[in-house]
Amino acid sequence: MSNHLEVLRTCNFQEEIRRVKRDALPVQTSENLRKEDILATKGFLSGDIDLQSYRKGEVDVVDPGVLLVEGPDALKIVLTLLGFEDNAVDEEVRHEEKHWRTAKEFGFEAKMGVRLVRVENRAYFRNTLTSFKIPEAFSEETARQALHLIIMAPGEDMSPGDLARLPHLNQLG
Repeated sequence: MSNHLEVLRTCNFQEEIRRVKRDALPVQTSENLRKEDILATKGFLSGDIDLQSYRKGEVDVVDPGVLLVEGPDALKIVLTLLGFEDNAVDEEVRHEEKHWRTAKEFGFEAKMGVRLVRVENRAYFRNTLTSFKIPEAFSEETARQALHLIIMAPGEDMSPGDLARLPHLNQLG
């Protein structure tokens, strides 16, 4: 990519980060939405929620305070602009890239991103994430199996949020 295009891309990300910081939800509101998502995923994986009900939670509207990007290179830029050091950027991207690549391999529409939360008048980084949509053609069983493998993709490097989504564990991440 030419230097001019890279500068333009960085400026666009800076603008998006300013917007996400401005729109970030209070910590408790953001955590409540996150817990709802975790419980829905856990319910779907355990069979307590069917695919149609689970899909109702898949919205095309992104929560305020979340910035989604197209892939690992873009996530690196965003994390760097947020002030992360190189080793932390690499670690976060490596983790999310495992989810993202696995989702892409299954044919899911997938994006990587960051969640910011508001404390008083400041926005703070909360977590990285991978967002995806289950393909319409997937059967319920295929969707469950794929989702389970996407969550498990980081292996030993699974985050508390990953672990919380698995039905055989009782923690919230």
